[in-house]
Amino acid sequence: MKFSTRSTYGLRALIQIAIHQNGLLSVAQIAKTENLSSDYLERLVSRLKKAGIITASKGSNGGYELAKTAQEITLYEVLEALEGSKSLFSCAASGGQSVECSSNCHCASDTILGYIEIRLNQTLKSLTLEDLIKKQK
Repeated sequence: MKFSTRSTYGLRALIQIAIHQNGLLSVAQIAKTENLSSDYLERLVSRLKKAGIITASKGSNGGYELAKTAQEITLYEVLEALEGSKSLFSCAASGGQSVECSSNCHCASDTILGYIEIRLNQTLKSLTLEDLIKKQK
């Protein structure tokens, strides 16, 4: 799993949606609050909706809300929805298993990188959207 602006912007949008739990939040509202492009944000919320993290309501008062509580949404789940399940390192497969790199080597670093990836994924699975919101306060 890699981290890009997609991750950062998606998390920022989710935090806004979670904070406004009493009502629906539109892409335009999120974009204005976070100073983000509405078009780009629309693609991100589409991924989050497809992953079942948020739901959408249409109409003049429509918008987005969390599909489950902020405590039930892990950062791993969010980042996987936004970035996919590719490995963080080129010589480690998703999930931390080592694979041969393009130079066909069997170096010591592939074991270490696999270990790092496993630990990172464990940490992301233990952190929730609610944890991020608490850190923001």
